[in-house]
Amino acid sequence: MEPGSYGRVVRLEVQDFKSYRGTTVIGPFHDFTTIIGPNGSGKSNVMDAISFVLGVRTAHLRGSLSELLYFNSDSQSPEDRPKTGRVTLVFQPGDPGAEEVHFTRAIVASGDGSTHTSQYRINGKQVTLEAYNTRLEGFGVLVKARTFLVFQGDIENVAQMRPLELTAMFEQISGSAAYKEEYERADQERAAAEARLSVIHAAKKSIAHEKKQKKEEKEEADRAIALQKEIDERRATHFLWSLFHLRQDELAARQEADAKREGIAQIQKDIKANKALLESQRRQQASLAKKRLLLETRIRKMTAELDRGSPDLIRVREELSRGAKRLASLQKQLEEGRHGVEEQRARHAALERQLESLNDALAQLDADVAAASSDELAMSETLLAEYARLKAEVGAQVSALELDRAALSSTHQAEQEAQRLAQASLEAVDARIAGLETERVEAEERLAAAKERVQELAGRLATLQTEREGASGERRRVDSRREALTRRAEDLANTIREARADKREGAREQRTSEVVAAMRRQIPGVHGFVHDLADVVEAKWKLALAVVMGRDFDAVVVDTDEVGMKCIQYAKEQRVPPITFLPIASLRVKDVDERQGALPGSARLALQCLDIKDPTLVRVFKGIVGSTLVCHTVEEARELAFGTPGMRRKVVAMDGTLINKSGIISGGVYAGLEARAQKWDRQALENMKQQHADLEGELARLPTARQLVTRAQELETSLTKTTNELHFARVDVKAAEERVQEVKGQLAALTKERAVRAPLTAKQQQSMKARAKDIERLTASIHQITDRVFASFSRKVGVKSIREWEQDHLMRTERASRERLQLTTQISKLTSQLEYDRRADISGTVAGLERDLAAEQAAQGELNEAEAKLLESSKGGQERLAAAQEESASLRAAIDELDASVRELKVVALNQAAEVAAAERALKAASSNAAALAARQVEVAQEAEREQVPLPRMGRAATPLSAMEEDGEEAADSPAADIDFGALPRNLRSTDPAARGRFDLEHKEALASLRAALARLAPNLRAAAQFEAVRAREREHLEELEAARRAERAAAAAFAAVRAARHDAFTAAFEHVAACIDPIYKELTSSAVHPSGGQAYLALDSADEPFCAGVKFSAMPPTKRFRDMEALSGGEKTVAALALLFAVLSFRPCPFFVMDEVDAALDAANVVRVANYLRHMTRRSTDGSFQGIVISLKDSFYDKADALVGVCRHPDTSASATFTLDLNAYGDVVAQ
Repeated sequence: MEPGSYGRVVRLEVQDFKSYRGTTVIGPFHDFTTIIGPNGSGKSNVMDAISFVLGVRTAHLRGSLSELLYFNSDSQSPEDRPKTGRVTLVFQPGDPGAEEVHFTRAIVASGDGSTHTSQYRINGKQVTLEAYNTRLEGFGVLVKARTFLVFQGDIENVAQMRPLELTAMFEQISGSAAYKEEYERADQERAAAEARLSVIHAAKKSIAHEKKQKKEEKEEADRAIALQKEIDERRATHFLWSLFHLRQDELAARQEADAKREGIAQIQKDIKANKALLESQRRQQASLAKKRLLLETRIRKMTAELDRGSPDLIRVREELSRGAKRLASLQKQLEEGRHGVEEQRARHAALERQLESLNDALAQLDADVAAASSDELAMSETLLAEYARLKAEVGAQVSALELDRAALSSTHQAEQEAQRLAQASLEAVDARIAGLETERVEAEERLAAAKERVQELAGRLATLQTEREGASGERRRVDSRREALTRRAEDLANTIREARADKREGAREQRTSEVVAAMRRQIPGVHGFVHDLADVVEAKWKLALAVVMGRDFDAVVVDTDEVGMKCIQYAKEQRVPPITFLPIASLRVKDVDERQGALPGSARLALQCLDIKDPTLVRVFKGIVGSTLVCHTVEEARELAFGTPGMRRKVVAMDGTLINKSGIISGGVYAGLEARAQKWDRQALENMKQQHADLEGELARLPTARQLVTRAQELETSLTKTTNELHFARVDVKAAEERVQEVKGQLAALTKERAVRAPLTAKQQQSMKARAKDIERLTASIHQITDRVFASFSRKVGVKSIREWEQDHLMRTERASRERLQLTTQISKLTSQLEYDRRADISGTVAGLERDLAAEQAAQGELNEAEAKLLESSKGGQERLAAAQEESASLRAAIDELDASVRELKVVALNQAAEVAAAERALKAASSNAAALAARQVEVAQEAEREQVPLPRMGRAATPLSAMEEDGEEAADSPAADIDFGALPRNLRSTDPAARGRFDLEHKEALASLRAALARLAPNLRAAAQFEAVRAREREHLEELEAARRAERAAAAAFAAVRAARHDAFTAAFEHVAACIDPIYKELTSSAVHPSGGQAYLALDSADEPFCAGVKFSAMPPTKRFRDMEALSGGEKTVAALALLFAVLSFRPCPFFVMDEVDAALDAANVVRVANYLRHMTRRSTDGSFQGIVISLKDSFYDKADALVGVCRHPDTSASATFTLDLNAYGDVVAQ
């Protein structure tokens, strides 16, 4: 590049600027101009003037605008204390024929002269700073980079620039800084799009999870609804079944009552008719009795009249009357006699039949004995004959005793039978008493159990009433608590949602947080992030405190270095970004000046704005924030930082602006800082999440409204059931008490009866014992006689007693004899009885009675004839009397007939009354049963209504079933009258009690099973609606997700385009400078001894985004190993920095290059090398040449320059003055 391509600085016109009083022209400047002069003469002020006029900020010019004005403290002249000043740079563009351009920057005072501002002019015309810089950039002067200006003492700083500072310089020279704002905006938009996409993705996953959960809840709810439906159907069927059969039973009871009612009506109708007939017959009877009474009176009168007229007739009639009585008696006796004869004949026939039967039995016995006797070979006939003789002798001697014993035995047997019956009766009484006693005990136990049951049910009823009141209060409390918890949970959820919307924690930060949390759990001595260990006292200081803490904000506090090493190893294993660890034991903490916190205004110590959670960590925060102050505004921060002479303070304004003690101001709000400050809220957010989870847990633990309603319904049902049970239990108590009294009464009666029976039985027992003794006595006598008679016989057969022989050898004979004896005895008795009955034949008596009856009848006939003869004589009177008597007899017969009829009617009336009473009792029972069944229907219907079980209804005019049709009002008023039983299956309409019992049991078991299955579920009854809502949200999120993907792709494409443009610009500059710096550095460091020179190179920390990372600058002087820049000497740093600046200048050419005493740290050899390089680069023939202006005290620079500008102090005014010497006039002599 030829120097004329952009132009050159012709001269400077300075007016009242720094040490230059009035107007001073410095220059003209040649291609290579060196400014020389003694120290303090104002050489560096030329550098300040050039920098000032080129628009460099006053912060880099060693003073404020007012301090840049000329000022002579020894003079009060206005000229020595001007209010304004200016610097004009006359620039000659490189285009041929182009006119000079005058760049002017003036210092203008305000009206009162207290403040000063800058004005910018081009060719005398005032312009904005932006237009001013644009015009300069048009000539290749990039003021922001300032790579063409090297201030005094800054050359080593260039060499020691941090990687990020080098990156910032490359951003300026490459022009990639122009893309920075757009890049950051695109990056933010891309990050926001990615975050939104991530959020929507997370929401999609959450919705998918929620959808799955809601689907499961819906399925569970469907199962619960199906179970509940089945339960409701079963309950409805059971209620319908109960009402149906109650209705059937009620109708049957009502029909029975109606039948009884009709029967009663019919009986009452019959009673009424019978009563009317009875009254009629009674009236007739009374009438006939009255008529007969009158007739009898008349007959007595007629008889008296006749008697007075015929005494013989009276006598005959008396005899007739007595004869009639005798005749009646004889007829009766004859009848009885004839009946006795018939009985006697029948008895005789029976006795004869018995005798015939006994004779046959005896003959059969004799035949059997004869047949058996042939086998008795051992028994001689002599012995048998002797035995028979002796037996007959004994029979003759003991016959009387036998008869007495038989009589006694017969009596004894009768007494035994009587005793047996009496004993059995007594035992029956005892058994009955024992049974009643057992029944009494059982009845008393039932009474006690019934009373205990009443007490238990009364207590349960009271408990249920208390529980119902408690359940009502509990429901109100739970509703109130649920409302409060829901409101609080919603508030927290909104707050968390807003916080999440504001928070965009990256994946790396989240991963780092998780790793640090794991460290705290696994490694003892790890405290956590610095920002988690303290809270901000006031939220307004968040940003400022984040700036104060700087890099330590995200550091992790540990106890010792060893703990820190363990953490570093763990972090490496987890592959997380680097983490800073602060070992408490190794921290160097300076004392905090507490007095700083008492400064006026809003200033406070940063330490005072922190609420440190652990007092043992105060030392850590003292080491981090030190004595740094925070305040509200930047102006107040400036005053605190610089306002106290001799003291500088580190101050941070509330907006994040940091003023260091060195005076460097940095900071301000940027995205990373805001994100860092928001981390203060992370712990609060976690606390809110925990509170929200606790509230949700408590809400989940609260009983649901359905559970509370179900509990209230169960309590109401239990109350009704318990009330009914208590009523029936009291009825049971009353019945048990009545039964106990009844049993006690029966026991008393039986005890009394036993007291009567027992002595009689005992007496009979004593009599039996006496009779037995008599029989034993007679038996002993018989045995004594028998033994005496059979003594010799017994000796012959070798036995002690004949009974032994009879028992041993004649058992069969004796048995046959005994049977024969029994038969002969019976035959004898029957024969005797028959002979006695024959001797007592009453047929003769009957014949005598017949003769007496015949004689009496003959006598009566004679008397009748006599009466007839006597009556013949009084025939008229007798006829009338006979007629009257006949009429009287007729009346009496009529009266007797009526009397019989009346008696019959009375019996009928009594029977009818009994029938009416029985029918009324049956009617009452049927009516009571019907009423009870109707009441039970009401209870069942009310229970169904309480349990919200709908029953099928139909119009009142309709009838449920044909079997239940009824026209009565009572049936129509039944609770089940309008229920439609058509849904009840036919098989459940059976009236069989067993079938009804089976269905009831099966229903209860099935209902219990279904309820148990339902209880095992915890359904969300709103799950179906929630599931549909989730599906709708899913569809919306899919659309939103697709839109977010499109937006993310667009943002990524836009970002990639900006990133590529910025990368290309930055890379182009870097690659050019990196390629040029090593040759330049070699040229600056080569010598005859080391012709190859040193090495210098640049390296990027990130090739993908170099503008976001650092640029490393390394230089190795000849014969030296690689060292950090800080380890190089001042001269080495200067050479390296110049190489870098020259390389940068080769990429971004500037028409001039100004340096202020850059050779201060160089030795003579290096000064020569630098001077030669400058002279070479300022030659117009050199590619990339530029105009060089160097302020130097080294003479090695003088002889290489094209011109010298000398600066000195005026002896009178002490102001700076300049002189220019063109060395080109001396040719190459000077150059050499």
